[in-house]
Formats: sequence, structure tokens, C-alpha cells
Amino acid sequence: MTSGTINIASAGVYQSTGLVGTLDPENFGISLGTSDTFAVKNTSRETVLYQIFGSADIDAGNNKTLGIKLALNGVPIASTECQAATSGSHSFAKLVTDWIIEMAPNDEVALYVTNFNIS
Repeated sequence: MTSGTINIASAGVYQSTGLVGTLDPENFGISLGTSDTFAVKNTSRETVLYQIFGSADIDAGNNKTLGIKLALNGVPIASTECQAATSGSHSFAKLVTDWIIEMAPNDEVALYVTNFNIS
């Protein structure tokens, strides 16, 4: 969990947040990612089935379509995509994704974001 500003490079292209996450001290075989600092990494020595929940409250201005999805080792998982639109006086969007995924040792799952309407 964290907060910060994410600069989207290309409209509609999912990218890493570029943020640094925080974890509770009792993390049971999970650490922050090393290749993506807003990822969780399987630090156990076994392949494990994890439930990964990702959520973002994004302020992008009026009339924007925003998206999030999970990525395994830098590869976005299409089935985890969530889109939301902002409109009128509501510049915020709440996006949520939840997925059960098998992670081998040292696999990382990150939250990727996009803005389909950069202006």
C-alpha cells in the first residue's frame, strides 16, 4: 500500500506504477518485488497458490477511462483487467482486481495502470 503520482507514458498502454509499496511485517513468504517495487514476490522456496487483490483510487480529471490489471513477472494478465470512467464533477475512479495465481519461487505480481485518455 502506498500513494503517489503515476506518470502514464502512452494512452492505453499498461505500465508499472513506479511506486514503492509497503507490507505488513508478518508477510509469510512474500516480500516487495525486486524488479518492480510495487509488486509482491514469492520468497518461499515452493510454488504457492496466492490470492492477489489489487485496488487503486485514481484521480485523473474529468472524462477519463482508467484501467488496472495484474502482471506476472512483467507480463500483464488480461483476465485481471478492471476499467472505470470519471465524469462530471467526479475526477476519481475506484478500480479493483482480484485473482488467484500460482507463483513459483521468486515470481512477482505487480499492479499495472493506464489512462486511455491522456490529454
